[in-house]
Amino acid sequence: MPRVGGNLIYVSQLIDAGYAVSFESARCTISKGRNTSISNRKGNLYYLLAEIPKAISYQGLRTNKSVPEAIEVWYKRLGHRTLDQAAIQYLKLRVTDFKIDNEKEAGSASTICETCASGRQHKESMTGSREKPCELLAVVHSDISGPMQVSTISGERHCITFIDEMSGRIAVSLLKMQSEWLGAFQGYKAGGEKEAAHEIKRVRTDGVGEYVRQAFSSYMLINGIVTFLFWLSYFIAFF
Repeated sequence: MPRVGGNLIYVSQLIDAGYAVSFESARCTISKGRNTSISNRKGNLYYLLAEIPKAISYQGLRTNKSVPEAIEVWYKRLGHRTLDQAAIQYLKLRVTDFKIDNEKEAGSASTICETCASGRQHKESMTGSREKPCELLAVVHSDISGPMQVSTISGERHCITFIDEMSGRIAVSLLKMQSEWLGAFQGYKAGGEKEAAHEIKRVRTDGVGEYVRQAFSSYMLINGIVTFLFWLSYFIAFF
């Protein structure tokens, strides 16, 4: 009869094989019919030092020999890496005990990961499509940010951005207070219109903060600039 030595034994496998396992504070008893073995406890482990029947060692002995796993299991273990035949052959040369029991199914429909397939799908735009302006300053996007936690050396804690939709050119102005936005817009308007030789026709904003003040509407109305709220255009396109 063999000795188990320093290997570990699965208690669940012994029980499934019909053995009775009883644990006490200082020892463990394994029995089946007339066969009985006793192990002594040392620390947190029970050491089976006596000779035991072959059936016990065969049924409960845990070995480090790997068993083939389904390709789906290896796929998840390797971080959802594609496992086609080329990848499998590459990994076999570099990964110890890389064994697949359904290797022939690599790349088949049954091995497609639904999670990865869903994650790679592109979502259609919910805002619809619209024509891009064909001249500079036809549509200008503007947004105000702040207050920032840290101010600049000059004391600015806000900023306002202006983006020309046609060219993608961006202009940024720093503000000490949000109420200074009108002066920043007037400066952008004067310099931008002179450089582009076109007037600002539309301004698109998010419709919050200083953009909803009466001063904003009045100034745009006087200068013949159409204002368009981003959230309103999104709402109309969605429904």
